[in-house]
Amino acid sequence: MPERGPTSPDAAALAQQAAALYDEGLSIRRIAAELGLSPSRTRRLLHGAGVALSPRGRGRPRPTTRVPIPPEVVEQLATLYLERRLTRAEVADHFGVSENRVRVWLHHLGIRTRTRGRANREDRERLATELLEELYLRRGYTADQVAEATGVSRREVLDSLHDAGLPVRVPVPDGEQQHVLLEELYGDATVVATLRAHRVPLVPRPGLLHERFPVPVPISDLLLKDLYEGCGLSTVQMELVTGQPSATLREALKRVGIPLRGAGGLSPFSRRCRGLPPEPGPDRR
Repeated sequence: MPERGPTSPDAAALAQQAAALYDEGLSIRRIAAELGLSPSRTRRLLHGAGVALSPRGRGRPRPTTRVPIPPEVVEQLATLYLERRLTRAEVADHFGVSENRVRVWLHHLGIRTRTRGRANREDRERLATELLEELYLRRGYTADQVAEATGVSRREVLDSLHDAGLPVRVPVPDGEQQHVLLEELYGDATVVATLRAHRVPLVPRPGLLHERFPVPVPISDLLLKDLYEGCGLSTVQMELVTGQPSATLREALKRVGIPLRGAGGLSPFSRRCRGLPPEPGPDRR
């Protein structure tokens, strides 16, 4: 799906939010992290909103005064947003203010905002590591059987295994092998060299995506190309080394014109790790 144009309602709302945060004194990089966008798109939104940006590297005056945060907000905000999982809009309705004001409060109180929409990383459902160890490792359930027993999708089972750093069984021509995807990714010289070249932090420890990457790595067109085509990673594998949700990565690949591989099968990276020959015909995702 191509990137929304500057006049779409969604883009207009994002531009308004970006402009409000810029007026509050946030940098473009910080605004990009808050809105889940790349710095370049944030800059375009600000330009489209008519915001006069200071030259890069020169800094700009920051507000010297700050509107005090009401005491009831200080007392309740973390509970409403982090524990009760209210959205920023719902918090805004609760206090009778704008959503932008809630965003500023969260920033000043040091509360990291959740990513938006269906790519939200923080509210993802993940199976407990102990449950996966019991069903998948000790009892030998397949991913499909774990999915049926727990009422989630097979994809969620596999993603939970990858996040937890647990071995996943993979069929090969002469039987079955076990692979820990995080270990494979960070043990691959080409992947690590690519991440370092783009100054992407290396986070090989297991854990939930938003805990490993509190702020998703900004994705440039060249990083997309190098990871997807150069390293042969799937979007799920790219998610694990960038913190960007796979759905976001798929849309970014489409936006820059990089054709997606077909669904199913192994990625070129996985085939290489398992010592399998490249798949004939069009590559698989």
